[in-house]
Amino acid sequence: ISAGGLPDGIIQSADLASGVGGKIIQYVEASQSVMTSRFSTTSTSYTATGYKVDITPIKSNSRIIVLASLSCAVSGDGYHFFRCAEDGTVSDMYEAGQGPDGWFQTYCKYIFTPGDTNSHEYKIHAKTQANTLLVGWSADGGSTRNWNHMCAMEIAG
Repeated sequence: ISAGGLPDGIIQSADLASGVGGKIIQYVEASQSVMTSRFSTTSTSYTATGYKVDITPIKSNSRIIVLASLSCAVSGDGYHFFRCAEDGTVSDMYEAGQGPDGWFQTYCKYIFTPGDTNSHEYKIHAKTQANTLLVGWSADGGSTRNWNHMCAMEIAG
C-alpha cells in the first residue's frame, strides 16, 4: 500500500484493521410523501405521527440508527416530546423534546439492535405536555418535506 510521504510497500494490508464494526452498510431516507404532512396533537400520551422509515438489515448483528429533524411548535407554554417505535413497540430508551414556545427544529436519534434481517418499520411518536403540538412548518407542505427529515442507517456490529 502506498501512503503519502512513506516509501512504497512499508504499510502492508495486514497492518490495517479488518472486520471493525461501525461502518455504514446502508442508508435509507424517509420519502417526501411521508414527511410533508403536518401532524397535530393535544395528546399527553405518545401517539403515532405517521413519520416513518423502513429498512431491512443486511446483517443480523447490525445496529440501526434512526435520525430525525422535525419542525415543531407548541401553542402557549408547553413542551413536546418524541420517541421512536420499532415495528409498533415504542422505545423509552431515547427521548427527544423541546419547548416551551415558538418554532424549533427538534433533533432526534434512536438506536436499535433488531437481531435479524427482516424488514423493520421505525415510526416517530409524539406527545405534548400541554396545549397543541404542531409538527411540520406549513399546513400544506406541497412538494417539500415541510422542514421534516428522517433517515435510518444500518451500522455494522
